[in-house]
Amino acid sequence: MRNKEVVNKILCELGNFPPYFLEKVEKTESKRLVRKIQDLIDKFPIEKKWLLISGKTGIGKTHTVVYLAYQLVVRKLVSSVFFLPARKCRQLLDVALEKRLIILDDVDEDSDGKVIKGLICDCYDLNKILYITTNLPFPTFTQQVGGDKVIRRIRERGVILCLTSS
Repeated sequence: MRNKEVVNKILCELGNFPPYFLEKVEKTESKRLVRKIQDLIDKFPIEKKWLLISGKTGIGKTHTVVYLAYQLVVRKLVSSVFFLPARKCRQLLDVALEKRLIILDDVDEDSDGKVIKGLICDCYDLNKILYITTNLPFPTFTQQVGGDKVIRRIRERGVILCLTSS
């Protein structure tokens, strides 16, 4: 296990994680959320998988992927992570692709679908770990990123979760 200072450096200083996300993860008291995420970690070899989470605003998509990344860093399964807000994808793409795990957060209708499709294809070709969150309904996300071929790549490498608030 890594100590807190090393984890913070990997995630915040080197990985572009907003510090407030890390603070929320470190203070996660929702036993239900922790149990659900722990189930994800236990059921899937997450360090080798992709994850796409689709759901409404405020349902916990970003919190879930940040918690997963945090656990992978703490357990020394991943040593380089990059948090990439979808709205900054074009500017930060080269930096992100230098990391092992990339979190592409908050893909929406204003995101550049061609750039995101390129990121997904690059991650596939370079065997990166990719977590994606989106507020878009899954069919709309599929259209946004280039169709079924891209979705097949995501399914081949990982898990797609469409969350609801109930």
